[in-house]
Amino acid sequence: MIPIKLEIEGLYSYRKKQTIHFDKLTAAGLFGIFGAVGSGKSSILEGILLALYGSSERLSDRGEKSSLLNLRSSSLSVRLTFRAGKSNVQEYVAIYQLNRHSTKEDQIGTATHQFYRKSEDGLEPIEEKAPEILGMKKEHFKQTVIIPQGKFREFIDLTPGPRAEMMKELFGLERFDLSAKANHLAKNSRDEQLKIKTRIESLGEADESLIKEMKGQLEGLEKNRNTLQDAYKLHEEQFKNKESLWGKFVEKEKLGKTLNSLNSAKPEIEKNKENLKLYQKANTLLKPIFDGIEDKEVEREKMSRSVENCTRFKGEYESKVAEFVKEVEKLQAKADQRHLREAKIKDLEKVLDIQELLSQLKTAEEKLQSLRPQLEALDRTKAKLTQEIDREEEGLDSLEEVDPGKLAQWQSAYKEWESLEGRITTSKEEIKGLKTKIDQEETALKRLIESLDSTSIEEEIEKAKLLIKQLEQSWEEWMEKKGLHNHAHLLVEGSPCPLCGSEHHPQPLKKGEMEEEQKLKNQLESAKKSLDRLQFMEKEIQGHGHQVKAQEQVLERENAQSAALEEELEVLKKQLSLENLSDKSALENAIHRCSKVLDQRKKLDLSLKQKRLAVKSAEADLDRKRLEIQGHENRKSTLQSTIAAKQDEIVDMEFCHPYFDKNAEEIKIQIYKVKSDIAETAEMLISKRRVLDDLRRKATANLTQLEGFKLRLEECVEALARLRKELKDKMSQAGFESEEGLTELFSRPLDVEKLENEIRAFEDRYLLISSQLEKLESEEGLAGFKEEDYVKAKEKLKDSKTSLEAKSKEITLLQQSIQDLGERLLRKKELEKELEKVEKRLITLGDMQKLFQGNGFVKYVSTIYLKELCATANQRFMRLTKNQLSLDIDDQNTFWIIDYLNGGKKRLLRTLSGGQTFQASLCLALALAEKVKSLNQADQSFFFLDEGFGALDKNSLRVVFETLKSLRHENRIVGIISHVEELQQEIGVFAKVDLDPEVGSVVSYSF
Repeated sequence: MIPIKLEIEGLYSYRKKQTIHFDKLTAAGLFGIFGAVGSGKSSILEGILLALYGSSERLSDRGEKSSLLNLRSSSLSVRLTFRAGKSNVQEYVAIYQLNRHSTKEDQIGTATHQFYRKSEDGLEPIEEKAPEILGMKKEHFKQTVIIPQGKFREFIDLTPGPRAEMMKELFGLERFDLSAKANHLAKNSRDEQLKIKTRIESLGEADESLIKEMKGQLEGLEKNRNTLQDAYKLHEEQFKNKESLWGKFVEKEKLGKTLNSLNSAKPEIEKNKENLKLYQKANTLLKPIFDGIEDKEVEREKMSRSVENCTRFKGEYESKVAEFVKEVEKLQAKADQRHLREAKIKDLEKVLDIQELLSQLKTAEEKLQSLRPQLEALDRTKAKLTQEIDREEEGLDSLEEVDPGKLAQWQSAYKEWESLEGRITTSKEEIKGLKTKIDQEETALKRLIESLDSTSIEEEIEKAKLLIKQLEQSWEEWMEKKGLHNHAHLLVEGSPCPLCGSEHHPQPLKKGEMEEEQKLKNQLESAKKSLDRLQFMEKEIQGHGHQVKAQEQVLERENAQSAALEEELEVLKKQLSLENLSDKSALENAIHRCSKVLDQRKKLDLSLKQKRLAVKSAEADLDRKRLEIQGHENRKSTLQSTIAAKQDEIVDMEFCHPYFDKNAEEIKIQIYKVKSDIAETAEMLISKRRVLDDLRRKATANLTQLEGFKLRLEECVEALARLRKELKDKMSQAGFESEEGLTELFSRPLDVEKLENEIRAFEDRYLLISSQLEKLESEEGLAGFKEEDYVKAKEKLKDSKTSLEAKSKEITLLQQSIQDLGERLLRKKELEKELEKVEKRLITLGDMQKLFQGNGFVKYVSTIYLKELCATANQRFMRLTKNQLSLDIDDQNTFWIIDYLNGGKKRLLRTLSGGQTFQASLCLALALAEKVKSLNQADQSFFFLDEGFGALDKNSLRVVFETLKSLRHENRIVGIISHVEELQQEIGVFAKVDLDPEVGSVVSYSF
């Protein structure tokens, strides 16, 4: 995770919105955040944790969240922009918001917490939270990425169990928990074993002899099938001959019936041929003239109706034109009065303006009457505030003068006094505890030495080793005799031994010596156990000795530190006594008295400030009221002048006088009616004129059309007479007697092409059927054919086929049975092989289940990860301690220190001094962050440390700083929050946090 920008508003001391530009800070690789105590440095880390995980480091989520808000703020907002994911390429935004209750200031509403992913289209909301995006919980985030104040050594202080659990969750070691997988595989194998056994049982008995017997039966059946097959072929040939004659016989009968049907239809076809010839003749000679007569009749009728319509329209147009001429003359007379009516409207509009001005004048007078009392009240308020300011200034002058710097020195001295007393008490308790531990270690050491038979543990161990050596030699001799005893019957003096080849043989065991085996074995085991016990005791004696020396060294340091603290307290008391502060109670009273005076001064200053502001506000209100009154008076004068001018502009005052008593709506309605009537008259006049013009044009066009239609009607009558004479002459020539018969012929038109095709198709079919029938009648053997011969041949073929199919089916079933039996036998053998493999696998899986039982394997892998972590941390820790100390971890995941100044012996990490513990914690935290960086496949990693570095001396501080600077070459980004001046001088890129009394924490930068 790499932060880009953090925006804070309303959190702790951040009253106003502040932006921390991490992108500019992280570009340096190593940066700092500096400021005085209480300025708001650590609140930056609190803001990051709130934005990511929605909870604070200092306060509980239940009942304490209201204290997150600045006391003078009503809302809290934290917005963090950061990069995360693989290689830290994806950009995210986390927003946390919290509002104070609108009426109950000690309560807050529900917080909103949302994450967004940045894309080309902008910010899109996502459901994932910080644990999914960053891949770690808040507790692990505080130990690997951002380490809050006072939490630096938390990883070291974890007990072995939680520490292993943290490694498991952080690095996904649950994948090494193979117990469930082994159990699952074993269960699957047992299920597979049961399935195979069930399948073997379902195959039943499969025997080679049964297959051989069934094959013999198959040979006999195949011989019978061959005989039946020959008979079937003979019957099939006979049936094909009969079937051929049967088909020709059926076809002959069918053709005879078809020919009879065609002979019946032949007269109708001849009649159609005659009708077709007559229709074609009439259609060619007479149809064009006949159609022409019909067309001219239609045209003559049309012209007659047109003449009638135009004659009727002529009278209608003349009456309408006369009517519209009267209406236009009437509207024109009314339109000529328009200018007089418009003048009346303008006078009425001026009446409306005067009424509106009178209303505004009344409003202005009412406003003036209400503003004058307000002005007098503001004057009284200002005078009262001025008197109160004078009284409070007199009270402020009467208070005792107090030096805030001196008060701050006394408060600092009081805290230091309490701190020194507490540290002295703690030091004395530690000294007492150390003495108790030394006494316990010496008592245990004395008890162990007294339990020895001799004065030296080394002598006891040497005696035990010598005894074991003697017993092992006796055991070897006894085993040699036992071997000889087993082969004693093969030994012949002077002949080579079958085992070793020697011609001289030791004395074999005698009968009574056979019982010595178990006795020697028990003695040897007892001696080895005794040696193990002595060696363990030796380690305990050495351990107690080292503990006594170490505790004595610590005791010496604690005594010196306690004396130094008491001396420092005495110096502080002497300094305070010079100011007449003899004891702690006197100092406390002085601080209380000065604080009370300062509080009174602060309250009076605040009250005076507020009252002076109130006076200024009252003066501003007075000025605004005076300006407002002056404006209304000017407005009143302007309105009175405007009303007089409007009255002078009215032309017909006698007409307008009654309207002054009417309301504005009635006047507006009257104006609207007159205006509407004027506009309507103008529009109607134009419309009527247009209609009149249109009627006159239509009347003229109608007269023209009437003349044309009359002329065309005369032409149609002449054309009809000429066509009728021509039709009569042509009918005589073609042999048609009457015009009615011709009309009937043309009223039922024939489809000539279709009728011709039907006649042609009939003649072709008649010829084809006749020729085919003649050919079949000449066919050989067809004349004496009988249907009974065909039926008998068909029955014989059917019986033969049925017998052959039954025999073939019997053979197929037997073949299938033989094949199934063979396949079952083969499958049974394959399943027995599979069953053997599964049973062997079950044995192996049983061993794996025992191996992975519980979380033992995961704990083992966790220990390996912690050992690698120690190895990585030692690369820096040994450099920081000048190769005097290194870290180690045992199989129980407990941290130890290897002390090379004391022969490389081990001691618990808790025995380190405060500065050394800081160095160890720093190296482990950096190593852990490096592992997380590798886990996330990131090119860069971010490490933020909120630690005062007060436990380090100058040399250690220099070494730590050089270590932090070297991380830049490892592509690591390191941030430090501190108030140590040496660090501020060394780090060039930093953000500085200052606490402003009015706006809260303010962030500035070195760039």
